[in-house]
Parts: sequence; structure tokens; C-alpha cells
Amino acid sequence: MRYTHAARSIPRGPWQDFARLLTDALSAEGISADDLDSWKGALRVFVNGIAPKN
Repeated sequence: MRYTHAARSIPRGPWQDFARLLTDALSAEGISADDLDSWKGALRVFVNGIAPKN
């Protein structure tokens, strides 16, 4: 089966803002650097899955 990607019209900006706010909140709570890096990676995958760069 061949993978096909249907273009989406979901705006990327609000999801990037959400990711930024979440990482800011986590760092303000004193989460460790390793855990914060883990969150950043997971959020990057999440945002790219919802609204891929064109």
C-alpha cells in the first residue's frame, strides 16, 4: 500500500504557540532539562503531525 499525504488546511501557528506555552510552563515549574528536552521532542512530532510544514 502506498502512503499518500492529503494536504491539510490546519494553521500551524496556534499549535506552535501551544507548544511554546507548555514548555514555558514546564520550565517555570522546575522540570529537569532532560525531561524538558523530551517534551520538546514530543511536541515537535505532535505539531508536525497536525500541521506539517509545506
